[in-house]
Amino acid sequence: MKLYYSLYTFLAAAFLMTACSEDILSDKISQESDGTLHLRVSACDFIEDSGTKAADNGSELAFEQGDRVGVLILREGEPVGTNNLPYVYDGAAWKFDTQTAQAENTGKQAWSETEIATFIVYYPYDAAADGIYDIEGLKAAFQPQPDQQTEEAYRRSDLMACTATVSNLVLDVRLSHLYASFSLLPSVEYTLTDGKNTRIQGLLEQINISVGDQSNLMPFKAEDGSFRYILPDGFSGDIRWFYSCGTAPYGGSRTLDKVEPNTRYSQVDCMDGGEYGYDKAKLGDYYCTTDNGSVGYLLPTEAAYLLDEHHCVGVVFQTDLSRIGDAEKEALGGQAHALALAVRNSPCYGGYYYAAWWGQYGYPEEDVKDCATKVDQYTDISGLHNTESILTTRATEINELGLYQAFKGVRDWRNTEPLPDNTTDWFLPSAGQWWDVLQIMGKAPALADPAEQTNTEYPYDYIEQGDVVPNLNSWLSGIPAKDKEEFTSSSTRTEIYGYWTSSEFSLIYANKWYYIDDEGVLAMSRDSKHIDGNVRCAFAF
Repeated sequence: MKLYYSLYTFLAAAFLMTACSEDILSDKISQESDGTLHLRVSACDFIEDSGTKAADNGSELAFEQGDRVGVLILREGEPVGTNNLPYVYDGAAWKFDTQTAQAENTGKQAWSETEIATFIVYYPYDAAADGIYDIEGLKAAFQPQPDQQTEEAYRRSDLMACTATVSNLVLDVRLSHLYASFSLLPSVEYTLTDGKNTRIQGLLEQINISVGDQSNLMPFKAEDGSFRYILPDGFSGDIRWFYSCGTAPYGGSRTLDKVEPNTRYSQVDCMDGGEYGYDKAKLGDYYCTTDNGSVGYLLPTEAAYLLDEHHCVGVVFQTDLSRIGDAEKEALGGQAHALALAVRNSPCYGGYYYAAWWGQYGYPEEDVKDCATKVDQYTDISGLHNTESILTTRATEINELGLYQAFKGVRDWRNTEPLPDNTTDWFLPSAGQWWDVLQIMGKAPALADPAEQTNTEYPYDYIEQGDVVPNLNSWLSGIPAKDKEEFTSSSTRTEIYGYWTSSEFSLIYANKWYYIDDEGVLAMSRDSKHIDGNVRCAFAF
């Protein structure tokens, strides 16, 4: 459902140059006169098309140190001497910009004549205004830029000017906007399935507008979250806007009839994204729990800025239903939506150091597939089946002998980080599920190659696979440090821990993946069941 609000009242704000024209007495300037022109410059606010003063909420133009205005001088309608004089703001006062004048080498000097004259002050200064002596000439020379995404581009597009006639060397002017401004305040809201119907807003991306027949124009984002665009002089026609939130596109349009200068035309565009349930799961979404794990819900990637307010336990890494195992689907009543990977390792001990042995050396796991080739690894996609099989058939070895420490770590994790009933429980990902993690989250190009996915050769090292570990950690970047554990690599081949899969390789080996820094090597390979490895769980929902 689209909640659509428009401000369609067109009460044009009359642009009167006389409104900014003042005869100012010299006693209004506190600084001592040095025989040259002194300026005091401020800017008018835009007037909303409803006839009220625009509420800029921090985006109102305030001159900064280094800003420059140009001064055009006429007497009885004719230009006087060297024109288009640059004045610069030093943070406290406006002064003749000697440095710019000397760099241009056109003979410009500070104005020092006291006879009555007409001054046109404009912003921002540009040497291209040399030879221009009226407002229309300025507008013809300095039209709004198509791309106004940066503050500099927006301010250069927002041409302002004022005309004043004085008979002294003190000039106090208030500049008015020569063009109109369009302001769009878009938002997309979701309702979380957290049992509280929490409403959130997603961050927007790829915002652009079309003005008449000009498309893909980039607006400037103001501090209040609105997007501003300076319109062409006297524009009439349609303005269309486009933006995305997550993977969903949004847009709208509005027709304006000959916009008035110094006027802001505002538009509020509030979209209701509805309930963000499991059916909307996408890669990178955050699975969160509350009430001691009894309630689980998704926080979309576009709301990552809210992660410090939610307890995230997993990140979605797979939504392709063909890559979700049968056991996972059966546990969910035949309907699965996605797989998520834990944001922390499961603490498990009993190996040589602080990781875990996979299982019992020399003992086959009859119900667990042996993955001795690449295609075996890729097609073993049910970590839940593997995990439940070993937890059931090796319960005695786990409970009484302290073996199968990796799987005991999974069982312990189920108690440490409980999940709601509408998920599978935690399991140790299979070789195929880890393959997907490394391909999708780690962006390892070799693993995306169909030839590798069907390869019947023995698994071996993949050279030059890019920044696999940093890529994995980028998916966790929005999660507070206290709530996550980043993926690690091995510095050399003598210090390999890596991450266990739940897939067996043979009597004495199980499948593991690791990344070696000094060689830039990613391996989806084997290791002895009595060698340490990290345990990172996953689940389906």
